[in-house]
Amino acid sequence: MRYSPASSSRSAWGMPCGAARHWIGREPFAVLLPDELMIGSPTCTAQLVNAHDKTGGNVIAVIDVPREQARSYGIAAVRPEKDGLAELTGLIEKPKPEEAPSTLAWIGRCVLLPGGVRSSRQA
Repeated sequence: MRYSPASSSRSAWGMPCGAARHWIGREPFAVLLPDELMIGSPTCTAQLVNAHDKTGGNVIAVIDVPREQARSYGIAAVRPEKDGLAELTGLIEKPKPEEAPSTLAWIGRCVLLPGGVRSSRQA
C-alpha cells in the first residue's frame, strides 16, 4: 500500500490522485485529506486498511455528526451496518440537514482501488 498526501479542495481532490497514478500502479492507495484531526488507536488509516483487507473494495471513514451539521460535510447514504461496516450507496455534498440521507459525515480519509483514479479524473 502506498500513501500520498492530497489537497482538500473539493474541486481539486481528484487531481492529486491523478498526478500520483504512476506511483499508485495497481495497488490500493490511501487518500488523507486534512479535513479532520483523528486521534485514536488503532489509527484511522489502520482501520481503513483493515476494512479494505476485509472487503477488498473501496472504503471511506465517516463520523456521526449532529444533523444540523450535515451542511458542512459530505454525507453518506448507506445500507445497514454489518460487522462494523456499512455499504456506501451515495455521498451527498453538503446537503440541507432535512435532506441528509444520514448523519454519517465523510472525514476526508479513504482507501481506494486504482480504478478510483480513473473515476476521479472523469469527474
